[in-house]
Amino acid sequence: MMIRSYRWKQAGDQEEAQRWLATYHPIYVSNKIPLLGPGGSQEIWAGRIFVLSQTSCAHAELVRGATAVSGRALDHFALQVVMGGFVEMHHHGGTVTARAGDLLLLDLQAPVRLIRGTDNGPSADLTLWIPRASLPAKFADLTGRHGTLAKAAAPGASVVSAALQAMLAQVDLVTAAEMDEIASGIALLAVQILTLAARRTSAVEPSNSLPLDSFVIISRYIENHLAAKDLSADSLVKTFGLSRASLYRLFEPTGGVASYIRARRLARVQQEITAGGFGNRRIAPIAYRYGFRNIPAFNRAFKSTYGQTPREALMATRSSLPSSAGSSHAPGKLVQWLLDIS
Repeated sequence: MMIRSYRWKQAGDQEEAQRWLATYHPIYVSNKIPLLGPGGSQEIWAGRIFVLSQTSCAHAELVRGATAVSGRALDHFALQVVMGGFVEMHHHGGTVTARAGDLLLLDLQAPVRLIRGTDNGPSADLTLWIPRASLPAKFADLTGRHGTLAKAAAPGASVVSAALQAMLAQVDLVTAAEMDEIASGIALLAVQILTLAARRTSAVEPSNSLPLDSFVIISRYIENHLAAKDLSADSLVKTFGLSRASLYRLFEPTGGVASYIRARRLARVQQEITAGGFGNRRIAPIAYRYGFRNIPAFNRAFKSTYGQTPREALMATRSSLPSSAGSSHAPGKLVQWLLDIS
C-alpha cells in the first residue's frame, strides 16, 4: 500500500474557507466561516494504520457535538502538536489552551469545541490520527484523558514534537510499511507522555477532589440523557451512588450540576437548530424536548449564552454556510482516510 497524500493551499478564492472546513466534515462542523489568512493550508498523508495532518489558519471554531459522536463510526485518537498560534479546547472536563510546542490528546468518542487563533503567527498544528484498536489494550482505554495537555516544557513533550516533525520530513522517503511502524511507535510514546502529564496534574490536585474519570463518566451519562424529564442532581445521586456533597464538589468548577445540565441542554438545542439539513424545523418542539418548558425563558437563556436568539442562529446558518462548508453529505478527505484505517 502506498502512502496517500493530499495538499491544499489558499489561492485567494472566496469559497476556499468552506473547502478548508469541508475537509474536516463530519468530524468537525462550524456555523462560523474560518478565517484562513495568507498561510491557510492543509496537508494530509495516510498509511495503513495512521493519518498525519498539518494545517494552518488564522482563526477557526470547530465543534464535534454529542450527536456526531454517537452517530459516526470514528473511534480514533488525535495526538496534536501545536506548531503556532493557539488551540483553545472546551470539553466536559473543562478548558485547556495549547500553545506552540504543547501536546494535546483528543478522543473522537467525546464532544469537543476547538477555537484556533493567532498568537504572533497563524494557528498551525501537526496531528497524528490513530485508531483506538491499533493501540495495546493497556493504552486503548483512555477514558478521562480527552483534553489531556502536556505543556512544551513537560517531560517528553519536546521528544514527541521532534518525532512527529521527523516523521513528516521522512514521509516521502521511506516505504509505507516503515512509516506505519514509525507512526505506531510515536503514538505509543505520545500516549505514555500524555499519561504521565495527567498523573502529574492529578498529583497536585486537592486530595478531596474526585477523579476526572468520574466526571467524564457522569457527564457522558448526562449527554446521553438530556431529553430525560427527570435528569437532575437527585437522579444522578441515585444512579451513581454518590453523596450529594460529592456530586456538587465534582461539578463545582462548571458552575454546579443544574447549571451544567442546563448548559448542555442549551448546547444540544443549538447543535440541532444549526445542523445542516434542518433549516425548516421549528425551534419550540426541539427546546421542549430537552426540558425547556418556558419558551420565552429559553430564548433569553439562549441569547445570553450564544449572543443571538435561536431564530437568529437558525437564519445565520441558512444564509452564511453553503452545503460545502460543513453540511455536505460527502465526508471530507480526512474522514475518508480515517475510515480507511479503522
